[in-house]
Amino acid sequence: MKLTWYGTASIKITVGKTSLLFDPFFSLNPAIPPAHLEDFAKSTAIFITHGHFDHLMHLPTIWKQNTCLIHCGSTVCNALYRLGIPKNRIRTIAHGEELKFGSLTVRIYRSRHIKFDLPIIMKTFFNIRIIRYFKNFKIFLQANRAMPMGEVFAYEIIHKKTNILHFGSLAFDDSVQYPQNPTLLTVPYQGRSDLEKYAMSFILTFKPKAILLHHFDDTFPPISSAVNIETFIKNAKSMLPTVPVIVPNYGKPINLFESHAK
Repeated sequence: MKLTWYGTASIKITVGKTSLLFDPFFSLNPAIPPAHLEDFAKSTAIFITHGHFDHLMHLPTIWKQNTCLIHCGSTVCNALYRLGIPKNRIRTIAHGEELKFGSLTVRIYRSRHIKFDLPIIMKTFFNIRIIRYFKNFKIFLQANRAMPMGEVFAYEIIHKKTNILHFGSLAFDDSVQYPQNPTLLTVPYQGRSDLEKYAMSFILTFKPKAILLHHFDDTFPPISSAVNIETFIKNAKSMLPTVPVIVPNYGKPINLFESHAK
């Protein structure tokens, strides 16, 4: 099983010829190399965690490079219709569903979006970066109206005796029974001023065997920011010494669970 991160929450999970793509997005920051269109092509299935622009905006381009279905909530489906994607290319999903793609099983869970706290809101919108990246800011304002958040989902991707619990935002639904002790928990590390404490509480809820950080990069300034992850990694190693923290590099596949495959 391979996992490739393309920035933001864009992740591809591949086993053999089966390739699942989550929240594909091209960087809007010229300092960060964007994914190539071919990176998102020929997917077996596309999944969307929620409808914010940094998870959805480039699908009108990406879907044309694929023959698969886009799986998302009903609000996101309607947004995609308005963006010109045909209805026969979109599948509405719901909490509790289980889908199979080759040797991979995907279980769908209702989730939540992180609640931005006041300090992070003030830091984002009262910042000189608004002027520096004003073109992006106008894109954000327009896209925010066209792409409402809608329903939020988390996904469990299962292969043999291993499973990845994947979140596109750092929050969960207290009423949902998620799998415990996943082989890998993906942690979208962005959205609050108290991320270190907040993320650790999130992680302890699931008791994963390994952690993968994502969404910590500055791919859509001025709304995003480059989050310092070093202190969190240090604290995580201290509090959870047996739980490895994986920090992916853009576009570099990671071979997961090699010991399980032997």
